[in-house]
Amino acid sequence: LAGGNETWWWCDALFMAPPAMVRMSRILQDDSYTQAMHTMWSDTQSCLYDADEQLFYRDINYLPPYNYNDKKVFWSRGNGWVIAGAARVLQYLPAADPERENYITLLQNMSQRLAAIQLPDGYWHSDLLSPERYDNPETSGTGFFTFGMAWGVNNGYLPEAQYWDNVQAGWDALRAAVQPDGLLGWVQPVGADPRVTTATNTDVFGVGAYLLAGSEIYKYELAHNPGTITCFEEYTDSDSLRADWLDGQSNGTGANVSLGDYADNFMLLAYNNDEYPYYAEVSHTINEGRDFTVNNTHYISILIKGNSNNTADEIFVRLTDSNANTAVVTLADTTVVQARDWQELGFPLADFVGVDLTAITRLDFGIGSADSPTSSGTGVISVDNIRLLPVDQVESVSDLVPDHKIDLLDFSQMARNWLLFYGNNIDPIDPGDNSLTAHWSMDNTFTDLSGNGYDALAGSAVTFAEGHTGSGANFTGDDYSSYLNCQNSNSLHFTEGLTISAWIKSTGQEDHWASVITKGIQAWRLIRNNSGNSLSFHFNRAGGGEYQANGTIEVMDGQWHHVMAVYDGKELRLYIDGELDTSVAAGAVNSSNDPVYIGSRVNNTHNRNWTGIIDDVRLYNTALSINNLLYLAEKPGFVELPEEIAAEDLKADGIIDIADLEELIRNWAREMIWP
Repeated sequence: LAGGNETWWWCDALFMAPPAMVRMSRILQDDSYTQAMHTMWSDTQSCLYDADEQLFYRDINYLPPYNYNDKKVFWSRGNGWVIAGAARVLQYLPAADPERENYITLLQNMSQRLAAIQLPDGYWHSDLLSPERYDNPETSGTGFFTFGMAWGVNNGYLPEAQYWDNVQAGWDALRAAVQPDGLLGWVQPVGADPRVTTATNTDVFGVGAYLLAGSEIYKYELAHNPGTITCFEEYTDSDSLRADWLDGQSNGTGANVSLGDYADNFMLLAYNNDEYPYYAEVSHTINEGRDFTVNNTHYISILIKGNSNNTADEIFVRLTDSNANTAVVTLADTTVVQARDWQELGFPLADFVGVDLTAITRLDFGIGSADSPTSSGTGVISVDNIRLLPVDQVESVSDLVPDHKIDLLDFSQMARNWLLFYGNNIDPIDPGDNSLTAHWSMDNTFTDLSGNGYDALAGSAVTFAEGHTGSGANFTGDDYSSYLNCQNSNSLHFTEGLTISAWIKSTGQEDHWASVITKGIQAWRLIRNNSGNSLSFHFNRAGGGEYQANGTIEVMDGQWHHVMAVYDGKELRLYIDGELDTSVAAGAVNSSNDPVYIGSRVNNTHNRNWTGIIDDVRLYNTALSINNLLYLAEKPGFVELPEEIAAEDLKADGIIDIADLEELIRNWAREMIWP
């Protein structure tokens, strides 16, 4: 990078570290973290930012002359990380920071360029300047761009009239990418450059970008809702807040307010009810009066988050009308100020008796009792989103999926919470590179990406075709020419443990025992199960003979399947698409100096040939976990229950998941509704 600084050599890092560094400065009151962040951001931007295109190269490998069809290559998600990183830095960076304007300018310039190249369907494809290269939606970049521009509009850095149509189009596209089962699709898998993706590709960073975008859409809708009194986003500091919400400095009560602004603004209300007048109150004047009954309002809704160290006390709301009439409604539960989670409190409008609700001129909010004050205690609460809501939008404790309705989504969330409490989460986990011995991505190259030098030489009949991601190796099955010979692989011995991971797609196999990947006939082989349409994993015994894990799941159907073969010293296991196909006990295994072949076998390149496509082949020198399997097979996690409550496994498949919940609902409906 510029100046020889290689701390952040990829543009993705501008999202990952900078916001955390600014927050560290604020938490520790030590500006050195922010100053270091400014320096590293500047170094990275000076190297990777193309001022003409107002976009970032992913890293120096993609600087010109690298191109696609004579166009510069700018990766969608890479630029998404940057614009989202700039927005999140601005969320936390103090208003007086002298570098703040640089991030604002970057956000504005990138937004201008991105708005100009957004596609008519609302998406940005993975290659920003060559969307035809991979002509399919891509939701992780689209999510970050939608978030960045929406944040810019919501915070006054981008003109709403100019950019909100882009934001709305991006959000509509993201919503369209959500599959019926809730999976967000079209997320490009882990990578460093533009790649193909599908409607069922997903990953956590894509979902995170979706949620970031949705949070800004929600803020925008709140700010433009006629029932919103305040979300506190309009305030820039504590002084501007206190100018609108008078606290004890003006009204003589035990209230002291300040602006909480870690990403989203809210009011911090400290109360001291140990001193006279023994209650705390903030007052908000409403100029020219306001009709609180508009849109069929039934409740004043206020979000509250307390602290377990707070002293229990009452919460009240007072309304004053244009004729100086007042009415107070008090929440009976005094422990709300001690609850550590956000709660939505509803104060029924009908309970404010004696005031003209069509002409409210002041709203007071407080802790304690203004009518009969007594010494109680102290504490601090957070206050947010003060709104006027119709009755069908009031969220109750049962609205677990906060959509203002109690329905099956809440039932599902309740069951999910139960599973998380009782069960063991089995989540996908990236196995990383520590035990990765060889990796052939087949993405227009047969190079071993592990760096260990097992680059493959291709027989004359092997070509590239569309793979599971990017390209894959296409094997015609021709005798003596349809194989990959992995160089230097004679020394590959996996006697302590082995995991094979690969994606395969095949029809019309002719050779019995056709090979996916093999190490001769004396070590290990992942092959077709004789003349069937399933696979086998063989490993020779130390001292003679073979261990054979012969599968039954059919994979020769012209569809992509993930296969993983595992040896852990005690067992061979064969998995297809994340599911265990078969297993067999095993002990010590043999080694061989035969080279590793993909698509055939070194001593039988005429009748052990694979017909079809093989993609993303990986060898690990250990037995990977089920968590790693889920990651490599691109499968979601699940919840595993202890044996004593295995009766909840209604589908009898060994796990507790949404299928069991659906069965529970069907059983309930049959018994209660359709007896």
